[in-house]
Amino acid sequence: MKALAIVALIFTAISFFVPIFGVYISVFTSLLCLFSFRFEPTLSGITVGLNLLKTLFLSPSIVATAALEAATTEGSTEVTSFLYWTLNGFHIFVLVVGIVLASTRKKKDV
Repeated sequence: MKALAIVALIFTAISFFVPIFGVYISVFTSLLCLFSFRFEPTLSGITVGLNLLKTLFLSPSIVATAALEAATTEGSTEVTSFLYWTLNGFHIFVLVVGIVLASTRKKKDV
């Protein structure tokens, strides 16, 4: 599972530079982290946190979609706002479920 968390982190780093599909790569890597959260909570938490920060602040495709929609309609950005909060809600949901999974993990006796 450590390899899965590392692959997710690498794809998250790549998604910062992909213009339009980077948001969807972030969703995919958060889903990968959901599977590996129980075994590698640190790497998975970092990856989901980076995805959340990217979607919250650094996602130009959502901003471009909002600008395009505002230009074609009369200032309505309801669909883009729904997309923005759906993506961020997904990352927050994965983070909360991951924290629950990591906290229910059995500790190894040393």
